Amino acid sequence: FTKKLLLELEQSNFIDKGKLKFVLVNFPLEQVNENSLDLARAIIYAAKKGKFLEIIDKLSKASLPFNKEALTVIAKELSLNPVDFALSFENNEIEKQLRFEQSIGATINIQGVPHTFIGGVPVVGNMPYATFKKMIESALAQVKAITKKSQSQTAGRN
Repeated sequence: FTKKLLLELEQSNFIDKGKLKFVLVNFPLEQVNENSLDLARAIIYAAKKGKFLEIIDKLSKASLPFNKEALTVIAKELSLNPVDFALSFENNEIEKQLRFEQSIGATINIQGVPHTFIGGVPVVGNMPYATFKKMIESALAQVKAITKKSQSQTAGRN
């Protein structure tokens, strides 16, 4: 889901033109998947090594469970250092980032994944790109209208 959506957003030029910022926040649901914390740690580690899209691609093609052994195989396929990768499961920096990202989700009451926000409006679940595009265009139109109104008010004061 994440990779497909990101690729479609990139092709639409929303991101390249600076109209949209794509931020992924890990929110592992341990009650749904006992390996979700290790999976999130692996994604964070791969992202820090510049392999975010690559690990997402591998994960989207792999089958469950994503235990440490399966994640290590994927890391090797991505040419990630196996020793560093193994240590990443106990890495304090990665753990701090993971806990911070979880706290963000808890603060805004995330109950499931994927969970996306467009212009502050939550989009829960896997939606088709057309739904995202329509919401993005609507949010951009609102920003444009607010900017135009603000500029005309500022010009009227001068």
